[in-house]
Amino acid sequence: MYCLQKILSIFISSSLLTPLYSLELQTITIFQKNKMYSDKKSHCDVRYIGYFIKKEHLRMVKYASMSVLFIIAISFATEDFDSVRLSLKLLEKAETKKDSVTAVTKVIIADSAGFMKPPVLTVLKSSSVSLEIKPSLTVDSVMAVVRYGGAMVDTVGTKSRSPYEFNWDCSDVSDQDQIHLQFGYTLFADSFHTIVSPPLPHRWMLMRETRKSRKVLHAHQITRPDTICVDGNLDDWKGIRKTRLGNAGNARICWTIGKVYVAAFVKDASVCPSDYLELHFDMYNDKSDFAGKNHRSIRFGPRSRALCFTVELNDSGFTPADSVTLLIKEQMEWRAVVKEDGYIIEAAIPFFTLSDLMYPSMKSGFDLTVVDVTHNRDTVFYSWGGNKDLFCRYTPSRWGTLRLHQAMVSLHYIMLFSALFFVVVICSIIAWLLYRHYIDSRIDDIEERRYSETMEKIVTCIKENLSDPDLCSSVIAELLSLDRESVEQTVTMEATCSVDYLILKERINCSKKLLSVETYVIETIVKTAGFRDNEAFERAFKEITRTTPEKYYERKRLDALEEQN
Repeated sequence: MYCLQKILSIFISSSLLTPLYSLELQTITIFQKNKMYSDKKSHCDVRYIGYFIKKEHLRMVKYASMSVLFIIAISFATEDFDSVRLSLKLLEKAETKKDSVTAVTKVIIADSAGFMKPPVLTVLKSSSVSLEIKPSLTVDSVMAVVRYGGAMVDTVGTKSRSPYEFNWDCSDVSDQDQIHLQFGYTLFADSFHTIVSPPLPHRWMLMRETRKSRKVLHAHQITRPDTICVDGNLDDWKGIRKTRLGNAGNARICWTIGKVYVAAFVKDASVCPSDYLELHFDMYNDKSDFAGKNHRSIRFGPRSRALCFTVELNDSGFTPADSVTLLIKEQMEWRAVVKEDGYIIEAAIPFFTLSDLMYPSMKSGFDLTVVDVTHNRDTVFYSWGGNKDLFCRYTPSRWGTLRLHQAMVSLHYIMLFSALFFVVVICSIIAWLLYRHYIDSRIDDIEERRYSETMEKIVTCIKENLSDPDLCSSVIAELLSLDRESVEQTVTMEATCSVDYLILKERINCSKKLLSVETYVIETIVKTAGFRDNEAFERAFKEITRTTPEKYYERKRLDALEEQN
């Protein structure tokens, strides 16, 4: 501390600060509070420094000179250049009363108070929101503020007595996502200290309209990734269907096994640094209200740079996903080309940077938004997913759906239909075999059943005239003095088969009995059973018994030998 005073005295007495008077520094009190703070590029310890200077017996020195002195003193004392940089920001925010010898200090810190209402990660759906702030130190009064719509700030009120409860009327405020809705506070600790909270995003959102997009964007796979070169020239995108972005332009999207490719042309008569196009991905397609670690929002500016918005939510707020941001920055390819009537954005984004999935899902959440700032500083907003609220575009539940279609779809359909056809054929064969087995069982026990008198006459007639190769329903009807239709109807109803099949079954049964004899002559069997020739007999026998006459005879012979032994 003594060294700090000497350094200040040397600079005050130098010619750079003349005609300032000699300064006797009585007291320098430095309040330091270590707070983990996440920068977009790296994590670092930032020391928030509040400073209070008590001066006696001196005239008021110029504010700029005091700023230089304190920054130089802190840099020599702490050798922490990040603290120096932040101190300069705090000095710019400091307020000094014109006729006072005491400086009023504003300290920007996030954990001096907590919001009891509404809880963190709450979706606000009413037109009035209740706020409750609980300071962690003794204060004179508390002021609640709300930031929304990018630059709008509402002072909700000031309370000087606990509980510090407020009511915010948001009936005329449009829906706000987790980035644009930010509650804050100002703590008036005493006459000399004011504690202001930094912006607090990713904690609350205002969404009274819960509509979900039904739009689906179809993206087809390309088999050769080298056909598209990310250079801002869209000549290699021929053959890929365009998707209209309203009056804002058009976009095209395709994919390979490792990347998703997006090309968009945006109409804009005056391209400025505030214009940009954003891609939103939800690879899990969870349609949640809050965007977390599984969601990506990537911004492309034709006259600026590309940014990625990804955070990991927790009970106290959020943690920036710096590793994801860095990964996308290193692995993504993109180009922007500004033309007379607008600009072109072309990008190739690896799938592994969009989620922790090993393979891309065929159905995921997606949206493409365009923000255009005109000459009159008016903002024109368009969302492919149909979202109408500019400040609610980071809400996954309002994004549309991206469907990925694989290449060679026709071959997939052919394979699918072939498999279905094979299954149908197998089922048909099984059904036919079961039916034949049922019919055969009905015919085999025909003698054990009790049928009508007409049916018994028909069966007896068939057995007595089995040797006639021309035996049929007409012959049976003539022999029994019946109508042919009556014969066929009786057999169908009682034997559940046709007359011809019943005759064939009787011929085969007769053949089986003859084949059971130790010695047989095939010609005798053919003649007795009523077949026209040997070939017709073997064909019919195999159709009914699923074996040849020779194998049937051999099986019967072996069975007889086993019975004898």
